[in-house]
Amino acid sequence: MISNRFTLVFFLFLSSLSTIAQEEPKLKEQEELKPYSLSEIPVESEKMVSKINAEYLKVIAQPVAHQNAVKIDSLAKRKEQIKGFTAYATERNYGYSFIESYLIKWDEFIAKTQAPKQVLSTYTEALGKIRDDLSTEKKKWELTRVKLKEADEIPDNILDRTKIILDYLDANSKLVSDSLSRSLDLQNRIVDLTLSAETERDNLEQLLKLKFSNLVFQKEYSLFNLPNDSLKNGDRKEYRDYYLAYNLRESRLFLTEEWDFFTNLSIPFILILGVILWLRSNRAELETLHIKELELGQAIFDHPLLSSLFYTLLLTLGSLPSIPLPIKIVLSTVILLLFIVISSKIIAKPLQLAVYLISIHYISMRFTDLYILNDLMYRVFQLFVNLTLMAYLIYFIRNKARIVEQYNYQALWFKLMSFMAPVFLAALVVSAIANAVGYLYLAFLINATTVNSILIAILFGVIYSTTTSVFVLFVNTPIAQKSILITQYKDWTIKKFSQLAKIGYYFCWIYFTLAWFFLLDFVLEFVNSILELGVEVRHVNITILGVISFVVILVGSFGIAQLIRLLLKDEILSRFRLSKGVPMAISSMTYYVLISCGFFLALFSLGFNLENLGLLAGALGVGIGFGLQNIVSNFISGLILIFERPITIGDIVKLDDIEGVVASIGIRSSKIQQYDGAVLIVPNSDLISQKVVNHTLSDDQRRLIFEIRTKPEVELELVLYLLQRAAEEVDPVLEDPAPKAYFEGIDKQSAHFKLYYWVNRDILAAKSEVALRAHAILKESGIEILEQNIVKIDRGDLSEEKLK
Repeated sequence: MISNRFTLVFFLFLSSLSTIAQEEPKLKEQEELKPYSLSEIPVESEKMVSKINAEYLKVIAQPVAHQNAVKIDSLAKRKEQIKGFTAYATERNYGYSFIESYLIKWDEFIAKTQAPKQVLSTYTEALGKIRDDLSTEKKKWELTRVKLKEADEIPDNILDRTKIILDYLDANSKLVSDSLSRSLDLQNRIVDLTLSAETERDNLEQLLKLKFSNLVFQKEYSLFNLPNDSLKNGDRKEYRDYYLAYNLRESRLFLTEEWDFFTNLSIPFILILGVILWLRSNRAELETLHIKELELGQAIFDHPLLSSLFYTLLLTLGSLPSIPLPIKIVLSTVILLLFIVISSKIIAKPLQLAVYLISIHYISMRFTDLYILNDLMYRVFQLFVNLTLMAYLIYFIRNKARIVEQYNYQALWFKLMSFMAPVFLAALVVSAIANAVGYLYLAFLINATTVNSILIAILFGVIYSTTTSVFVLFVNTPIAQKSILITQYKDWTIKKFSQLAKIGYYFCWIYFTLAWFFLLDFVLEFVNSILELGVEVRHVNITILGVISFVVILVGSFGIAQLIRLLLKDEILSRFRLSKGVPMAISSMTYYVLISCGFFLALFSLGFNLENLGLLAGALGVGIGFGLQNIVSNFISGLILIFERPITIGDIVKLDDIEGVVASIGIRSSKIQQYDGAVLIVPNSDLISQKVVNHTLSDDQRRLIFEIRTKPEVELELVLYLLQRAAEEVDPVLEDPAPKAYFEGIDKQSAHFKLYYWVNRDILAAKSEVALRAHAILKESGIEILEQNIVKIDRGDLSEEKLK
């Protein structure tokens, strides 16, 4: 009955949402300007002057305009410089990589314009608010002065004061207007700089796309029919000298601008070193797990200083994407050398050759990017890269099974290489043929992408292994072991973290490989075109992307809600002295609230708005009223169980003839774990509407009864004493209330005795131990038990006082 009433209320609430969502918002009330009264003039004038001096003048006095004017002038000069270099390179038809470096410069320039733009926008907004406040205040004082002139017998000093106040407001308004005008001019300048830079960048990007499509399929002379070394649009020496000078100039400028960043690298180095040394003491725990995929991660603990330097430089290379080529070559060389030293004892010997070969090829290819070779040398170099990589890949494909069998090597990058080796080999064969025929840039693109792809697979494999190893060691530290959740779900947490890290590894490798093959934009555009497909249903455009977003948000909401529920129930609330069932109630309600929020967010991502949700709520209310009453009734009953807490998880209950422990209270039903291992699923409404016996509602103590029958001529006091002593000697039996034995009388030529005792744990074990001890102690005293013992749970309401 109670559940049905709640169902009706819930139905009416959902139906009302349809009407509320379609109501138009009320108009905002506009506050009318009113003049100050004669008594308010002294107080309001003093408040106004204080506010102007304390707040407004401080904002106006900030040197925002001057500081950003200097930055904008510097950015304007830098823009003209990049524009000139870009025009010079494009006019002479320099190489793709050279022109691509200017695209990166434009991206970097646009990023640098965002900071002053944001500062000026905030400053302009503050000045505009001050201007509006002063304008409003001025209108009030003008109305006040007009009102005073119309009044009779107003002292002249009051009119003079209003005149002074108006003059003061005019002066400050002019000051604000001047500052605002200058700030707006600077804001317009930085916006113009950004827009013009974006235009230059877009034009250069279109040129690069056109140049790329032309270069990939542009056929040069075959390898056996090369002309004299020359460029079509200029002398190669001029191009080489200009390119070297450009890179050296950009390197000096980069070091000047980012010098503070490099000097602060000692901070992450010390932090990484501290973490490695801290976790190094628990390394034995990692070795006992025997996870082959984590062997690379274990290598960092053999070389803590080198490992800290390796990850610091790797972090530097990833944090500064627009690093000039000479500095990038130096950093890459140091990183690869450090990696070779660190991993030399971990990587299987047949695979060490791959690391050496890929590292050498990567560095040499970067050097050829910096120092332009003539056509013959460049094509021979590319052919050398082809042949050496093809030879190793053939060796790898033929011996990978032996490597796994002999070295038991199972690193993640090795598994990826095993899968991709035939693809890489086929690509290198195409590259060699393209080089020989004359498709030079296509050959270079395939070679560079193959080398980069293999190298990034190895480096990302190291990052995966290291990250997972560090996480495994962390969850075994004393600090982490203080967490109840980590202690209970340690293996599950490690497994899920490893799975997420693997997904991240494969995703990053695919992303960068597609980017290096210049296929990323094409793939993204293709995927977007597929995701934008959809249908329109009653003014709601439902697309594939919307459906995927709906599912992802909903699944994510369930995952996050479940995690927060566990954190609240087992980690946070369990540390406080709360009443029984309160942690479950708070965590469950938080869970349902988060699920509800996630559901509505998922609907918004699907294309619904408030009006659509109102209609959906109305339709859902009708559906609940006709066909979903039982489901909503069970849901409302679950809420009652959570708030009222007549039954909580862990209670021992009896429903009809079924007895067991409450394992969970869900949104629709609850689970009762029976003593024989079976699980009874009970609708929540049954737990509310039917009679349920809760043996542990007030506390966990339960009273048990042990019955025996003996010959009538036994010494009654001795039997009572022995039964009581038998219960006292059993560990699970509670001392308070103390066990008590009673004589029930003589029935059918036998004396009837009952032993009452209390336990709060190990009920079945306590029954058995008490029965065994009583049987043994009576046998030792020569007392014969006539009938089979009967042990049962007392259903009466026998209090402690009655027992005594």
